[in-house]
Amino acid sequence: RRLSRVPEEACMADDAPGGIAAANAAGVFSIAVPAKGHADADAFKEANVLCEDLYHVRSLLQQGLPRSSGEAPASRNR
Repeated sequence: RRLSRVPEEACMADDAPGGIAAANAAGVFSIAVPAKGHADADAFKEANVLCEDLYHVRSLLQQGLPRSSGEAPASRNR
């Protein structure tokens, strides 16, 4: 609300499972970008999308975020 946006209009990219949990708790679309030393994809299973790096995040944002279960981006959906 502080940004004058509703959670459905926002997204959050994070490199830690705790950040993904916080995004999900806030109702924000979550994008996991695991740090190089944290390659365990299972730790990020709650993310809406799992990206390899920030270039992948940029590409996803340019394509438009999937908002319904029928839309599938180039990366893994929840």
